[in-house]
Amino acid sequence: MGKNTTAQINIFMNYSPNGKVETKTYDIFKLMLLTGLRISDIQQLLNGEYSKGLNNTLIVKTKKTKETANVILTSDIQRLIEKYDGYTIPSSFNDNLKALFKNILPNDKIEYDQQKGRT
Repeated sequence: MGKNTTAQINIFMNYSPNGKVETKTYDIFKLMLLTGLRISDIQQLLNGEYSKGLNNTLIVKTKKTKETANVILTSDIQRLIEKYDGYTIPSSFNDNLKALFKNILPNDKIEYDQQKGRT
């Protein structure tokens, strides 16, 4: 039986990635976890396609649903946005993410659904 999700997230958040690709994949996924945004919306953040709201928030119009998402700009989120400013997330991101999970949690079965387009 695998660890519970909270324990897995703690392991992930305390992991030290190895190499450029793994570091970028780790950081981008961490940004997804911290903001609750989809990968397409993370790309918008990295492209500067957001506005600043009140009380240290970022306002992002989500690509999939066209709804507005308000993100509290923590120091971790700000650091990652600045670090990857203008970075284009590669099409290999999902494959890189699967490899990263296998490195971090080699004995756990990680399942996730990838959705494309509107549902």
